[in-house]
Amino acid sequence: MKEKDITWAPRLISALFLIILFAAGAGIFLFQRESSEIENRELQQLPSPDAGSVLSGEWQKEFEDFTSDQFPFRDDFNAFGVTVRYALGNRLIGGAYIGKTPDGSVRLFEEKADDEKRASRVSDTLAAADAFSRACGIPTTLLIAPSSGDVYYDDTPSFAPPFDLVIKAEAKKSHDCAVIYPSFPTASDDESLYFRTDHHWTARGAFLAYREYADETGLTPINVSFELLSDSFYGTLHSKAPLPFITPDVLEKSDVDVSGVRVSAGGGFGGMDSLSEIQLYSEAALEIKDKYQYFLGGNYGLTVIESPADGGTLFIFKDSFANCFVPYLTTHYSRIIMIDPRYYRGSYTDLAALFDETAPDRVLILYESANLADDTYLAPMLNALAGKVG
Repeated sequence: MKEKDITWAPRLISALFLIILFAAGAGIFLFQRESSEIENRELQQLPSPDAGSVLSGEWQKEFEDFTSDQFPFRDDFNAFGVTVRYALGNRLIGGAYIGKTPDGSVRLFEEKADDEKRASRVSDTLAAADAFSRACGIPTTLLIAPSSGDVYYDDTPSFAPPFDLVIKAEAKKSHDCAVIYPSFPTASDDESLYFRTDHHWTARGAFLAYREYADETGLTPINVSFELLSDSFYGTLHSKAPLPFITPDVLEKSDVDVSGVRVSAGGGFGGMDSLSEIQLYSEAALEIKDKYQYFLGGNYGLTVIESPADGGTLFIFKDSFANCFVPYLTTHYSRIIMIDPRYYRGSYTDLAALFDETAPDRVLILYESANLADDTYLAPMLNALAGKVG
C-alpha cells in the first residue's frame, strides 16, 4: 500500500505557531491598554530605553512587565487560570480566601497577615492614639471596623486562621481614648453588612457602627432606609481572584439628608486653601468597576465637609472605611475635617496648625482592623502631632 505523505503536518503546525506568535506580539504593541478594570490597577506601558536604564537592567524589567501586562486576552487567561486553581481545590488565590455563605454563594476575604507583626503595630498605634488624646485634651474615639473575616468567620475556608484576635484583645485594654470595636451581634443572620467581593463594609454595616459611635459620644442616632445604586458591583477582592461565576454585589446608599452638604478635598499641600470641590456621592463611579468610589470619589489626604447641621467640628483620621460612614455624621456636625495618613502630603507642622486653627470639638480615628495592623503612617502622624498640638 502506498503510504500517505504527511510531511506537511509539522510545517503547518509550525506556521500556525508563528502566526499566533506574530499576532500576539503585534497585539501587545498595537492595542496597549492603560489600565485593567478587572485587576483594578494601571498597566505597564512600553518603556523608552536609555543608556542608564538599559545598563542598570531597569528597562529590561519594565519591558518584561510590559509584555506581561499587555498580553492579548490577559484578563480572560487570568480568569481561566483562577478557575482551574479553584476547581483543583485551591481556596487561597491571589491574596484572597475563597469562602461560602450559608446560601452557597462565594464570599471572598483578604488573606490574613502574620499575627506577631500585627500585634506590635497595633500596640504602637494605640499607644500613639493615647498619646495624641492626652496631648490635645479633646475627647478622642478610636473606632475599629472589624474585618469581614471576623464578622463572617464561619464563611471562611476551614484552614483560615482566626481574624482580629490581636486587635480585639488590645481594644479591651485601658486606653486614654475611647475604643469601639463594633460587635455586630446579628452578623451571622445578616449577610449584607460587608460586600462579598470587596473588603469594605456596606452602607448598612457602616450604619450599625455609626449607631454604636452615636451611643458612645452622646449623639441621638438618625433612622434611615436604603436605596439600590447598582447590582453589578465587583470589588477589590474580585480583582485578586476573578472567578467568573461569582455573583456581583449590591451597592446601596442610605437616604440620609445631605442637601446643603459641601465637600472639598486634595492632598493636603497648602492646607484648606488648596482644596478643590468634590461630590459627597460620585455618580460617575457607578460606571466603573470599583463602585465603592461612589462614596467621595475615592481617598484624599485632606477632605473638608461642611453641612447645615447645628453642631461643632469633628476631626477624623481615617482609611477608606470612613467614606461610606461619614454621610451619617453630616447630620450632627457642621464641619468635618478628614485626614487620610496614607495620602496626606502636607507637613506635620502644617497639620498641627490646621488642627489648632479649626479647634475641633471631638476627634475620631476610624480604621479597619487589618489596615490598623498594617498601616505605617497613622502612628508616626499621631506621635508627631502629640508634640505639636495644643
